[in-house]
Amino acid sequence: MKYCVLIIDGAAGWPLPERGGRTCLELADTPHLDAMVSEGTLGLARTVPAGMEPSSACACMSVLGYDPRVYYKGRAGIEARSMGIPVNEGEVVFRCNLVAVRDGKMWDYSAGHISTDEAGELVVALNQSLGGDEVCFYPGVGYRHICKLKGHEEALPAVCTPPHDIPNKPIADYLPRGSGSDILRDLVAHSEAVLKDHPVNAARISRGEIPATTIWLFWGTGRVPDMPAFQSVYGLRAAMTSGVDLLRGLAMMADVDVLDITGVTDGPDNNYGAQAEGALESLKEHDLVVIHIEAPDEAAHAGSIGDKIDTIQRIDAEVIRRFRTWQEEDLRVLIMPDHPTPIKTRTHNEEPVPFLLWGPGFAGHGAKRFTEAEAKKTGLFLEEGYTIMGKLTDETGEFELGDVIKGINAKLIHRHPHIFGTRQARDAEEVIANWEALKEEEREEGASMLGGVPGEMPALGYSLEIQKRVARVGFDWVDVDGVIEKLAEEVGEFKQAGSQERREQEFGDLLFTLVNVARRLGVDSEAALRGANRRFYQRFTCMEELCLQRGLRFGDLSFEEQNVLWEEAKALVQ
Repeated sequence: MKYCVLIIDGAAGWPLPERGGRTCLELADTPHLDAMVSEGTLGLARTVPAGMEPSSACACMSVLGYDPRVYYKGRAGIEARSMGIPVNEGEVVFRCNLVAVRDGKMWDYSAGHISTDEAGELVVALNQSLGGDEVCFYPGVGYRHICKLKGHEEALPAVCTPPHDIPNKPIADYLPRGSGSDILRDLVAHSEAVLKDHPVNAARISRGEIPATTIWLFWGTGRVPDMPAFQSVYGLRAAMTSGVDLLRGLAMMADVDVLDITGVTDGPDNNYGAQAEGALESLKEHDLVVIHIEAPDEAAHAGSIGDKIDTIQRIDAEVIRRFRTWQEEDLRVLIMPDHPTPIKTRTHNEEPVPFLLWGPGFAGHGAKRFTEAEAKKTGLFLEEGYTIMGKLTDETGEFELGDVIKGINAKLIHRHPHIFGTRQARDAEEVIANWEALKEEEREEGASMLGGVPGEMPALGYSLEIQKRVARVGFDWVDVDGVIEKLAEEVGEFKQAGSQERREQEFGDLLFTLVNVARRLGVDSEAALRGANRRFYQRFTCMEELCLQRGLRFGDLSFEEQNVLWEEAKALVQ
């Protein structure tokens, strides 16, 4: 038996209103993937544990079969490992992106996907001007590089924001801040003068391309530890192909061989066919191969629906097709994104992702397509995503749902000691208090009490749930009058909002407060809104009927006449 893992980076996402409420996975034409879904096991897995950052490092560690809560210590150190950069005692490393800032706002997190050769020249210039005994810049792939600081461990606690999280936002609000941030801010500021008139940027501008105007430092870490060798954990010799340093670093940490396949990149110019052929060829000497494809994630960071759909379709046609036609010997395949990257936010989130297990031992169960909604409908959910590798490599070929059910049973028994144990509860209030106290004990140290609320919930329901949770620990108004006063305050702030971005924020706050009012008054927000929608529909159709009876065209009426008709319809339809 041979095994293949395909990580389609960032392929999952949210429904797109401008595309009929469908996600990019739903919009993409993927006949080969869909055929495999009908023959395999589809479900959802949580690759980012509650309270952890939804980075590719954390999520891909899960897909590779390692618990991020145990082994994840930061991203930059993993990339440094793949680049052969030593990180010794007293040294820290930060991801160093070449970015483009225009009019004080983040214009492009990748400096127009600057080439590796061009970026290399800029990194040399940065080293010559800003480098020294305490600071060193190391060139990586494309826009992604590493900055190593010696004797500046105090910089690690600085609060840093990835540039792909802040497209078109003022950078002044997101520069490194807090303890230890001074050196990071200084390097960012001084890099502007180094890059401004560099010949590489002059040439890019002359070609109409985006220049690299500054560096951006984030994802700081110290030295990262090794993980147990993949072969010692799973009994299989493994290899990996990827166009990004991060994945190669993870491979090295797990003693997984890194394949050097010509044409493999981190963007849409990736040679998908060559990557797939090279990976499958490696199975002559390895038992398992991991194929990581970065392009869908890059398209989502750029906010390009078309490019994201196109990369998913190319992966289906040029990579997944080859799995179905491979004849060397029995093959089992795991296909999944590492995390969602919605077009709307243009950044990662921690929501569960669909997975497909296909090959000998895995049977279809009615699913038709590889989409977020289809995966959710199966009811198959892995809370601990890192166990997915064990499902793929389990010799029995059985997907043991009992593992999930046992975990649920254990939680229910633990949280109901008044039923299954010896603890007494006088009333329902004490039962709820016990429940919350026991959940707090189960929660990982430092994890948020909001971390377990599913991010895929409808917005009204999610808002209600997180408000209920914080209310249980006393973070709540004394009475509903306080919430109503807050509502009036939010209305005032919404009226004063001067930009579209601010209006969106204030309107969100207004909705959030309305949900709080409803909660305090015992009103079901979702049911109330549905009722309002229904009444509006009935009253408007009544207006249309009245117009028809009277030989009027609704569109010809003035607003005042329409309003009179509306009041008449309201009297008829309560």
